[in-house]
Amino acid sequence: MNRKFHFISRCEAIIIGGAAILALLGIIFPKLFQKGEAYAVIECGGVHCEIPLDKDCTRTIEGVNGIFEVKDGKIRITQAECPDKICEKTGFIGTVGQSIICVPEKITVTVKSGGGESADITVG
Repeated sequence: MNRKFHFISRCEAIIIGGAAILALLGIIFPKLFQKGEAYAVIECGGVHCEIPLDKDCTRTIEGVNGIFEVKDGKIRITQAECPDKICEKTGFIGTVGQSIICVPEKITVTVKSGGGESADITVG
C-alpha cells in the first residue's frame, strides 16, 4: 500500500502563511492598521476624558487624582496618589488597545483610534 498522507494542501498552506504574515505585521507595525489618530481615554468614577496623543503635554484632570504626560504619541501616568505606584511603573503606552489601570484610585487609561480630535470631559 502506497498511501501518501498530506496534512494540508498547498492552497491551505498559502492561506495560513498569509494570515501569519498579516498577524506579524500587526504586532510589529501596529499603526499600520489603525484608523484615524490615536487618543487616550481616561476614566475615573464619573469622569470621562479623551486626550489626543499627537501633541506633547502634561495634564491634570479635575476629579482625577493623577498627572498624565503625553510624549511622542504615547501617554503615561507620572504621578498618582496610590501606595504601590504600579500605574506609574507601567510607563508609556501608545498602541491601540493598551491600558494602564490604577486600582486604588480607580483610574483607567486606554489607547484608542478613530477620533478624539479634541479633548472632551464629561462628568456624570
